Amino acid sequence: MEVRRFGVFIAVAMMIAMAFVSPAPATAKAPGGHDDSPWHMYGESSYVKIGEKGNQWAIGLESRWGPYDYHGTPYEYSFAGVYFTPPNDKPIYFKDLSVLQFDFFMTEGNAYGGSPRFTLFMWDGVSPSWFVIYIYLGNPPSFIGGLPMNEWTSTGNFIGSMEKRFQIGWFPWTLADYEGALSLAGELGIYYIYLDLDSGWSGNDQAMLVDNICINNFVNKGNPP
Repeated sequence: MEVRRFGVFIAVAMMIAMAFVSPAPATAKAPGGHDDSPWHMYGESSYVKIGEKGNQWAIGLESRWGPYDYHGTPYEYSFAGVYFTPPNDKPIYFKDLSVLQFDFFMTEGNAYGGSPRFTLFMWDGVSPSWFVIYIYLGNPPSFIGGLPMNEWTSTGNFIGSMEKRFQIGWFPWTLADYEGALSLAGELGIYYIYLDLDSGWSGNDQAMLVDNICINNFVNKGNPP
């Protein structure tokens, strides 16, 4: 198990980045009334036709600097993502995650400012706020750059990873490998898992395709409904 603190420079960079988090609910209670699909898209996300054979579709995500209106709220940059809600509002406990990964095709920009990432919103059943873990792509420990361009790449399974890519949101600027995260979050229930792209705020525009988003036995291949 490895858990460690960010350096001052990295902490400041991530503080800026985390000011622009996933559009998750404000209270720690799983909402009812969502549709039957566990998969949802937000922001500048769209289905993209990528071929005529095999897996023909992917989900395109973009984050760019420039005025952006999201559901009537103005932003200085655009953002995008895909999020997963467990069926029947029944949480998946962190300790029960066995697969967490996706395939991507980076077409513009690269990893920067904590994006792209997975964001896990968890609840212990009593606290007034969420417990959040961020899982970053890119070169650790800054998570800047390092993603292949213009080729399909798998993140590999983050569950079991020995790299310190898990930021423990309720311990300021703490990075951990999977075992470290498990020791802190194993008994927490996950109500939302976001795949986020949102570093347009920095002027570092980003665009990518994603598919084969795997969360245990749930798989989003990027196909339109």
